[in-house]
Amino acid sequence: MWMQDHRSWLFWLYLLVVVTIPLIAAQQQISQLARIDDRGVLRVATRNIPTAYYEDAQGPAGFEYDLIKAFAEERGLQLELKVVRNRKDLFELLRQRNVDVVAASLFLSSEREANFPVSEPYAYAVSQVIRLRHDGDGPAATSVADLVGKRVLVQAGSAHAQRLQELKEDLPGLEWEETEDMDLADMLEMLKSGDADYLISDNMALSLYAPMYPDLEVAFSLNAPQPLVWYLAPTMDQSLTKAINDFLTSRSTQDLIGQLYEKYFEHTQRYDFIGIRAFRKHIQSRLASFQAWFEEGAQKFDWEWELLAAIGYQESKWDNTAVSATGVRGIMMLTQNTAASVGVQDRSNPEQSILGGARYLREMYDQLPDDIPNPDRTWLALAAYNVGMGHLQDAMDLTADAGLNPSRWSDVRQYLPKLALKRWNQQTKHGYARGWEPVIYVRNVRLYREILRLENLPFKAELSPPPKLPEIHVFDRIPPTL
Repeated sequence: MWMQDHRSWLFWLYLLVVVTIPLIAAQQQISQLARIDDRGVLRVATRNIPTAYYEDAQGPAGFEYDLIKAFAEERGLQLELKVVRNRKDLFELLRQRNVDVVAASLFLSSEREANFPVSEPYAYAVSQVIRLRHDGDGPAATSVADLVGKRVLVQAGSAHAQRLQELKEDLPGLEWEETEDMDLADMLEMLKSGDADYLISDNMALSLYAPMYPDLEVAFSLNAPQPLVWYLAPTMDQSLTKAINDFLTSRSTQDLIGQLYEKYFEHTQRYDFIGIRAFRKHIQSRLASFQAWFEEGAQKFDWEWELLAAIGYQESKWDNTAVSATGVRGIMMLTQNTAASVGVQDRSNPEQSILGGARYLREMYDQLPDDIPNPDRTWLALAAYNVGMGHLQDAMDLTADAGLNPSRWSDVRQYLPKLALKRWNQQTKHGYARGWEPVIYVRNVRLYREILRLENLPFKAELSPPPKLPEIHVFDRIPPTL
């Protein structure tokens, strides 16, 4: 009897093995990418930093966010973000396979690459040693050796900190402070208050804050440009890695990356230090007198109040008594004809001027072709506000004739200055224009707007409540593996 029971048990065990092995093999044949496609959701970990992900008046934004969203949309996937507070938590989520991708402005690291698959680089950035100039400061450091004995700040877990650790082998006296509790803005404030001498960060992040700190000075670069990459959950198959690399290296994505770089970084590259310093003083001394009307105009005509305030500053430095040599006047510098067309009776009345300017900008925006997307549509509307819709259309036509995209501001701005040249404006309907002025105008308005937004974004505060779309999970600690 015992032998019969034993044989029966062996038979059923054998049958279980025979049935299970093909099922396991079949499961292993389902690629990582196929599982994500079946799920319909791409899970991405990121950080609430201005180079990666944040929320503005329109919702989620950021260079990394826009780029990974484009990949998800290309595959028909919803994007689910998990926002964490530091780099360590990013990789803990990845290690536990609670996310598929980490996209958070991260340099390629040999240590991380040994544990996680990496994408092709989507951009390159430079580690820069910077200081804020103070009266009486001597020459800036020119080498790592000059940092010995200085108070140097760097973010914990960053590639910059890893590089310093490598350099310390040859410079034992090199010391620095790593911090997890402060972001770049906090560290810049420490430099400003004199509580530190130098900090190290990448040029992309620094470019966002440079307008806020006119005395920012790059002492030297810590290394050559280094690749920025996405990190992927560890797996034996390379299907997701291949799909991401195909996406990142495609011509359309390279064009998109250029547009995103222009959108988030390029407009901060040139600015007037004296003008920015005055602007920040005027935020404190003048803006409060007019902000309520900027907010009213924004609500009534569907704009960001910061954009309207930026226009008002570019036009008049927030001076309702301002009058130009050509007769335009008021906060928004309206001509008599424009004022009449938008119902403004007294151009020196700040409320009328601001609401009239907001309405006029909306009219310029609505006159543009419906298929022009934002943010280019807004930049083109700003150019029309400055130079007129006729001249803008001329520049758009020249752009199209050159084989470029007349719906893209970065293309049109190349041809606006040509309206001042005879051999070009003879081809246009409206003739000569000081076409370089709207290019400078849009650049300045965008810069002022960005400073106002940075003044109000909660980079130093707790993470803001998550938007409904996409789904956001904010973790104070890493959840246990299920």
